[in-house]
Amino acid sequence: MNRSLTLLLIFALIFCAGVLALSIYPGMLQGFTVILLCLLLLLGFGLAIAIYFVRIVWQQRGRSRQRMLLRLGAIAFIFVGTYGLLKFYVPRRLAFALSRPAFEQWLFSDPPLLAAPPFAPGEPQPPIQLGAYVFDQAIADPRGGVYLRVNYHGDGLGPDILSYGFAYQPNLEGSPFGNASYQIYALGDGWYWFQASDDW
Repeated sequence: MNRSLTLLLIFALIFCAGVLALSIYPGMLQGFTVILLCLLLLLGFGLAIAIYFVRIVWQQRGRSRQRMLLRLGAIAFIFVGTYGLLKFYVPRRLAFALSRPAFEQWLFSDPPLLAAPPFAPGEPQPPIQLGAYVFDQAIADPRGGVYLRVNYHGDGLGPDILSYGFAYQPNLEGSPFGNASYQIYALGDGWYWFQASDDW
């Protein structure tokens, strides 16, 4: 029983650490949705087994019962803590805060060109590494804002592309990567992370 709970604890640690690492990059978790759902189902099955064993824990006495309860508490703490960190984008905010000086140095020394209407990205640019992030497109939108795309993937239902990245002083109308599902989230000092779809 102790061994099963230890394995479940290790699995919870690895799973949650992987999810938190992926959450650093805007759009990365959305791109792995099917894999994450399968892992969550597996994890749910493991938790169902753990709950079944809780009944056995209550039948234990002394130190064995204490160890089992500590492991179950640690597993619950890991999941609640991971949810809180994801809810407030803490890993992304920390990674961006560490990378921000590199973003600003690049932005103010080599500003990107304005996009031409209809604001579609042009030829692929050489990838640029700035701190923890690599972006493949950097475009200044005439409506306002400079957009740096760090991730993109298909929406799974058609040819539409979902783009994610960071923006400096973005506008409220849309991005050079599309206006559909356009959302911006504040990071502070004029910086935001964004998501947008080219499904016009």
